[in-house]
Amino acid sequence: MVLFNDDQGLIFFDTLFFAILIIVSSVVLFIYLFEIYLENEFEKKELKIRLKENEIENLNDKYMSLKNQLNPHFLFNCFSNITSLIDSEPEKAIKFVEELSNVFRYSLTNSDEILVTLSEELTLLNSYFELQMIRHQGLIKLESSVDVSKLDYLIPPLTLEILIENALKHTVFDKHNPLLISIYTREEQLIIENNFNPKINSVKTESFGIGMKSIKKQYVLLNCGVPTFKIENNVFRVEIPLIKSSYD
Repeated sequence: MVLFNDDQGLIFFDTLFFAILIIVSSVVLFIYLFEIYLENEFEKKELKIRLKENEIENLNDKYMSLKNQLNPHFLFNCFSNITSLIDSEPEKAIKFVEELSNVFRYSLTNSDEILVTLSEELTLLNSYFELQMIRHQGLIKLESSVDVSKLDYLIPPLTLEILIENALKHTVFDKHNPLLISIYTREEQLIIENNFNPKINSVKTESFGIGMKSIKKQYVLLNCGVPTFKIENNVFRVEIPLIKSSYD
């Protein structure tokens, strides 16, 4: 029995050949287009990575510029304190210089850091508050109750110094009404409180001054939560987000 004659066989093989040719061409075209797609996607990812690296670099530059704006303000106040003590109370001036050297050492050690541990900040705070105790002996008090499990959490450098300085600058206090500052942790927040007794013609309560606005800007740049500033029952309260270390 003959299945195909010569003409039918030729047509069959021609059809089969063109079918195979179309399939192979389609596969080759698909592979070619897929490779172009992958190449374009790779280039897009590379571009996104470069843009992200540039964004991070710009972010770091903005943050470091912001932080550098704070340091001269801090140092200026320290030197003013020393000047006020040298003639009247030289022994206190010496003690002041000793504690100030601790503060300088901290600043130099952490000058290139974006974040430091809460433990490091509390060490700085002890030296800084000692400086202020020398100047305002008996007029200011500090209570600290920080959960030890939070000591490895992170915050921007000099945050506590800025907040204490703000309380000293804008609060009326004397021996009958001392400045009371409390620092404690609650969940993943660091709370700083002081009795609210603002100076006349001081900074308006809705405005938190250069230093406090800068703390807010730092957290915005870091994208790690936002500090809050509240006045409740004659208490000025600041809540600072604690940033969990990536190594935890």
